[in-house]
Amino acid sequence: MKRSLVLWQLGGLTFTAVLGTILHFLYDWTGLIIFAPISAINESTWEHMKLFFFPSFIYAIISSVFLIKE
Repeated sequence: MKRSLVLWQLGGLTFTAVLGTILHFLYDWTGLIIFAPISAINESTWEHMKLFFFPSFIYAIISSVFLIKE
């Protein structure tokens, strides 16, 4: 169980880093206003907080569904 949690945490770190990086450039790549609430539009502190919050929140939901089963 302990090793499983370490793997989940490493997976979460990787997931958050990759998705946060994608979200950083998503609005510039697409120009679609529908991505504005979750991706960075400018270089403010708030925009960078969104890049960490949304991937972390998504991963927390995913991991809680799978870890409750264990």
